Amino acid sequence: GRAQSLGTTLALVEFTFYDHMGVLAERAGELLVCDSWPSFHPLVKAEDFADRFRGGARGTPLGRFLAHYETLLVVRLPDAGRNARLAELALASLEEEIAYDPHHDPADPRLSCSEYVQWLLERAGYEPPSVPRAASGDPELGAVLDALGFPARGFFVPDQFGALPGARTVGWISAHRSRAGALAIESAFALLHARFLAGDRV
Repeated sequence: GRAQSLGTTLALVEFTFYDHMGVLAERAGELLVCDSWPSFHPLVKAEDFADRFRGGARGTPLGRFLAHYETLLVVRLPDAGRNARLAELALASLEEEIAYDPHHDPADPRLSCSEYVQWLLERAGYEPPSVPRAASGDPELGAVLDALGFPARGFFVPDQFGALPGARTVGWISAHRSRAGALAIESAFALLHARFLAGDRV
């Protein structure tokens, strides 16, 4: 529900709605979302704006995780054995001191949220998306992304993981009072994205 979310949508050629992701796992009867998450540190020494986002792998109780988002989509991958392995690896990763990658750089050993899930999927025996979703190519937007330290070429997004072979939606949770209200936001994002790609100012 933040301007940053719309900015992510507008930055990509293909319409993308969801902009954060993690792995849902159960530990001692509690549902946790394991993800790589940053917080903004305005006073640290940084090479660019993006570098002020610092963080790493964390496990958040599902209820607390839900409080941060307007809408959450839950997707299950097809292989039960690999899914169990994925959950084990996600929980074990919380002890590995994995740092957050604000630049979404595949050569950086730190991991953004999508890189973190890619890494877990590969270790669990799944084949994650291999090609990032391309940036829009708008020169003004590209210059802004470069200046801030974010990838102007594109990056991996949650929608790509939801489209993996055999993946199916098993839950859809929204803070909106009605399904129509939540879908209206997604429709508005799609409309603004189409207008932006057509050359309109947003």
